[in-house]
Amino acid sequence: MVQQRAKYDGTVPPGAAGPDRLSLAAKIEIIESSYGRGLGWIVELGGVPFAELSDFEAVDSGWDSYALRALSHGPGREAIAKDSFWDREGLVFRNRVYLSLTYGGVICRWSDEHNRLFVRALCIEGVRLTFLERLARAFGVTLTH
Repeated sequence: MVQQRAKYDGTVPPGAAGPDRLSLAAKIEIIESSYGRGLGWIVELGGVPFAELSDFEAVDSGWDSYALRALSHGPGREAIAKDSFWDREGLVFRNRVYLSLTYGGVICRWSDEHNRLFVRALCIEGVRLTFLERLARAFGVTLTH
């Protein structure tokens, strides 16, 4: 079972599902949120959450931008609002709603001009509706598994 709308406490729910095991409602929410981009992200370094990304905006050719908020147990806004901070290995991006879905190796650039973090190709991958799920969605039918 996927835990949704939980307050992030730095842990992954036990038994959380990956993209291939999500409910139809979860798949639809992810797809409608531009594959998780609109749901936001928690950024971790060394297993410690330090920033939250929200207010998603699609920019151009695979680049998106986010408002950046430092979390209280992180390095602070001044440290993370620098391009040099984001040029490092080990950053993990955890979806704010689907906490078990994490991604690493993401390319990021800070923009002082826009006061936003620009991120390349960060989305929840592997979410697809089956033919039966597409039919159920089109006709407003609830599926039970």
